[in-house]
Amino acid sequence: MDQPNYTADNIKNAVNQWLFQDAVDIEKEKAELKDEREQLEAERKRIEDERRALEDVKRKIDLERDDLKRRTEIENARLERENSLFEMKWRLMEEEIVRLEKEKLEVAQLREEYTPTVSIQGSEFRSSVLFSGVSNELELKKRYKDLMKIFHPDNVAGDDATVCKINDEYEQLKSEFRARY
Repeated sequence: MDQPNYTADNIKNAVNQWLFQDAVDIEKEKAELKDEREQLEAERKRIEDERRALEDVKRKIDLERDDLKRRTEIENARLERENSLFEMKWRLMEEEIVRLEKEKLEVAQLREEYTPTVSIQGSEFRSSVLFSGVSNELELKKRYKDLMKIFHPDNVAGDDATVCKINDEYEQLKSEFRARY
């Protein structure tokens, strides 16, 4: 059997070869670690960018939530003011309705008070304001013609509704005068 030849040159060559192989392995590991480090650095940068993006989104959401909260408070205050105003208007309308009912009764009473009673040969009947003071059929005709001159629809102060009222009252009073005589 051959014994390996351990000469200084062989040992030196073996150590150099071993050192060379070790250096190559170290360089290879160094390159792998450098690649791994670059990948980790890229991953760290990507994670940092995502974290910043998430923080921006969170900030936007917080701003939108604050804005929505502020707008909700403003809208609630506006609705409260509107409801308060509506309640005030409602109370005023109710008070006005009551006041109008009172005025309506007062006007009806005044109308009754101011409708004069005309006496025709011992009998009494009520005449309207338009024909107040008329005591016979001749005065009734004269007053009717005067009123028609004033309120006829062809005149400046003319009014169809007033003419209808005048005609109705005239016919009613005329029939009352004829019934009395």
